[in-house]
Amino acid sequence: MMSKTMNYFCDNIDSCLKSNEALEKFNLNEYDIILTDIVMPEMDGIELIQEVRKVNNEIPVFILTGYDVDNVKNKCESLNINGFFVKPMQVYDILHEIKYILERLD
Repeated sequence: MMSKTMNYFCDNIDSCLKSNEALEKFNLNEYDIILTDIVMPEMDGIELIQEVRKVNNEIPVFILTGYDVDNVKNKCESLNINGFFVKPMQVYDILHEIKYILERLD
């Protein structure tokens, strides 16, 4: 549902239900940002980001979580995360925050 809504605002979005699939796509394509949930099948979002960071430490990464964000931040401290979103949230709020953070990075 979220990817359909985000496609309305963004030109090109890939979505994956499994982290292994996301990592495979990441290794085959170029992306401007990564937005991942913490809880995913096969490997969690933190493990996914650890793998991404082995290849690219510059790509902006944003995390979605339904858990205590401070706990998630502590687990991700060394992973250069650009933003955290606590579920439930509105897609517009995510897009607005991502845009704001990316503008600050430029």
